[in-house]
Amino acid sequence: MSEISTVKGIVLKKIEFGDTSHIVTLYTKEHGKLSAIIKGSRSSKSKMGNKVDVMNFVEVVLYRKKSREVQIISQVDLINPFPKIKENLEKLKYATAVLELLLALIPEDDVNERLFTGTVKALEKLDESEKLDANIFAKYLMFFIKEIGYEIQLQYCTECNADLRKSDSFAFKPDQGILCSECKNLYDFAEGITKEHFDLLNCLNTKNYCENFRKRAIKQIIKLLEKYLIYHIPEFKGIKSFQYY
Repeated sequence: MSEISTVKGIVLKKIEFGDTSHIVTLYTKEHGKLSAIIKGSRSSKSKMGNKVDVMNFVEVVLYRKKSREVQIISQVDLINPFPKIKENLEKLKYATAVLELLLALIPEDDVNERLFTGTVKALEKLDESEKLDANIFAKYLMFFIKEIGYEIQLQYCTECNADLRKSDSFAFKPDQGILCSECKNLYDFAEGITKEHFDLLNCLNTKNYCENFRKRAIKQIIKLLEKYLIYHIPEFKGIKSFQYY
């Protein structure tokens, strides 16, 4: 027996199926990531096909059965297509990276309401923002890393447990995290980071969007966090979106 419910979700992926249908991957609040078929959505008479374009925020009527790998969608209502994101290459790059992280690193049916809410908020901010695109993504990436269980320790040196706030220079070691000025030279492959980078990481861990930091520093931190994810999740090969935009 299928469970019928109305759920909201972000469209992560959309592929053609058969002659008339689509299969979409949604990230939802209630069920996490799931795949579902929309029968007849490719027909010229269908009103659902364009509503499930990638990145759209939608509300769907879902026929869900736990034993079934691909669920069934019978109705789609569009909540937000994020039009400004789709008109701007910089915004599109970061929004696509958000979807890519969810597709690559979130298992099917892994429910995380905080991550869902944070994802919707990040896309809304990208759609509304005039100039903070990199900042918004950097904040989301820091949040995402924490939500999937790889939070970076920002208070104490991961080698000697010294208070990092008393350090004047730092290094980042992908398998551990942040090293203080006394420990940063212990490892040749530890990457030096400045006080600005350290302050930025702390800022990203707050509710702020860190507007007072240089764009270059923001992008350097995004790259550092990407390396951190690659180290801890070997099957993850990096954010491909950054290579395309």
